[in-house]
Order: sequence, then C-alpha cells, then structure tokens
Amino acid sequence: MGAESPVLDDAAVAAICRHMNTEHRDDSLAIVRAHTALNEAVAAEVKTLDGSGITFRATASDGSRHELTVAWSAPIEERADVRQQLVVLTEAALRATTSASQAIQHTP
Repeated sequence: MGAESPVLDDAAVAAICRHMNTEHRDDSLAIVRAHTALNEAVAAEVKTLDGSGITFRATASDGSRHELTVAWSAPIEERADVRQQLVVLTEAALRATTSASQAIQHTP
C-alpha cells in the first residue's frame, strides 16, 4: 500500500485487523462488494491498512482469491479516523445493497 502513517504503527494495524476479522466480517464483505469490482465476493478479511486505505483478501464465487485495496475518503490523521472511515465505507456499502435490493423488488 505504501502511505506510511505515524498513528498506525504495527501494533495498531494488527489490533484493527484482528477486530475487523473477528467482529465485522459481514461489514468487510459488504465493503468489498460495494467498493471494488469483485461484487460477487463470498468472503473477505482485512489483510492490512495504512494512511491511504484498507486492503482485503477476498474470495470470489468461483473460489479465486483476490487482494483488493479500498481508499479512505479522507486522510487518516489519528487512529480514531480509521473507525470513522470504516463507518463511512460500511454505511455506503449498506446503502448500495439496500438500493440494489429495492430496485430488484420493484422491477416488473
């Protein structure tokens, strides 16, 4: 990924990845489906993150594995910014899922 962030040292990155991969697997999958070209992903886990974005390891419906990075929409200046950006990505992903579902339901 590359953009070094002084607020995201190795311990912080490991803690965030662990938390996302144990408590927010569905959110990670929603983010991958909505914010990357792999909209048929069936699984996703956080591999790493830095000041520029978050990288997921995702599995497609055909079983192939992909590494995908989603950029943050705002700079990461402190650790709390990561949580805020994850909320932004997740809420946008859920809105996209809801809109697509509603469109399917209303299609004659």
